[in-house]
Amino acid sequence: MSDNKNIIEIDILKTKLTTLEQLTERVSTNLNNMNVVIEETVATGKGIWDGESANQFKASWSSLNEDIPSFIEVFEKQTSNLNIFINKISSVNEDI
Repeated sequence: MSDNKNIIEIDILKTKLTTLEQLTERVSTNLNNMNVVIEETVATGKGIWDGESANQFKASWSSLNEDIPSFIEVFEKQTSNLNIFINKISSVNEDI
């Protein structure tokens, strides 16, 4: 009786990698779009959302927005790591 606990299912990993890449891209796109909307509508003097609460929100968003690229970079790095892992495992499996 063989122990199948250590089997790496490459097809499943590839599917998860694709999903992670798509989600990372969607998060990046959505956050960039949100940033544009906030910059164009909040505390701009256009009357959409002005005043002290708008200024406070925009300052809070600007602070958070500084950290967002580093979060996205973490996901991109892990996607790259997973891709390297899949390629190495695939190569090993081809040699077997």
